[in-house]
Amino acid sequence: MKQSFVQTVPASGAPLIRVVQASKRFANGVQVLDGLDLDVREGETLCVLGPSGCGKTTLPPGAHGLIPLDSGRIDVAGEPVTRPRRDVAMVFQHFGLFPWEDR
Repeated sequence: MKQSFVQTVPASGAPLIRVVQASKRFANGVQVLDGLDLDVREGETLCVLGPSGCGKTTLPPGAHGLIPLDSGRIDVAGEPVTRPRRDVAMVFQHFGLFPWEDR
């Protein structure tokens, strides 16, 4: 399994996002998350770094309810994520929604 590095800048209070033992393996057999635990508090700055295929791009859609986990859970504001929420927004990595072009 490829390793990733998760670093947070400490903040006080209860976690706004809590990831508990999150695991995800895709149909092609690639394991991208394996027992990930992570707390993110309000006002906290989070940076997730790691090699290609370690789960950096899988985690945000999982936290939004767009990609189901194989095991574990993700809570937002104390409630388990089971589907997309109206009070959570996600900015996608690809700019395809706004087809800007160099002209």
